[in-house]
Amino acid sequence: MENSYILKVKNLQKNFNKKVVLKNISFEVKKGFVFSIVGPSGSGKSTLSKIILGLEKPDTGEILYKGTPIKTLLRKNKKKFRKEVQIVLQNSASSFNPRHKIKNILKEPFIFHKIKYSEEKIIEILKQVGLDESFLNRYPDEMSGGQRQRIAIARVLVLKPDLLILDEILRGLDISLQGQVIDLILKLKEEYGFTLIFISHNKKIVEFISDEIFEIRN
Repeated sequence: MENSYILKVKNLQKNFNKKVVLKNISFEVKKGFVFSIVGPSGSGKSTLSKIILGLEKPDTGEILYKGTPIKTLLRKNKKKFRKEVQIVLQNSASSFNPRHKIKNILKEPFIFHKIKYSEEKIIEILKQVGLDESFLNRYPDEMSGGQRQRIAIARVLVLKPDLLILDEILRGLDISLQGQVIDLILKLKEEYGFTLIFISHNKKIVEFISDEIFEIRN
């Protein structure tokens, strides 16, 4: 059934400087699934995530979100689409203003999307990602890389996304931290009910967490 899919990618191609980065990419993401995209470095995984978010335009093909072409959503209801589809990157914490305390960083989505601010809600989300309210008054450089990644996850959870893209968020973390982050993500998925697109180069991790896998080959 059409309404069982949150995202459909149809015959997508993207070229950069006459080089084919993505060729004839097609897949469907079912609502509530963990759908993983796996491939080596340079295979176009991050470019694909940018196209899904509407940050890059494909040369051919289209993407449907909840049955509507993304290009239409970006033209008619861009802010709603930006709220419902969120991404956490490997280096998401680099977007934090180092002069802002964590409470101000977590307040940003409330302001941008004109949501009623609630510090109680922020504290609740911090606890859900394994931190406590003492982190509200810390600065990003007072935290470890793993803690900053949890803050990046908390910042998108404020918006209660329907579709969450995680792009290589485990890269650079040691094995024990990777396991902790995976457990956290799967727990949050159950609590929030979002659909998850997990992008990685690591086939073993992808095979462990995924309902369906799409592999990109160079």
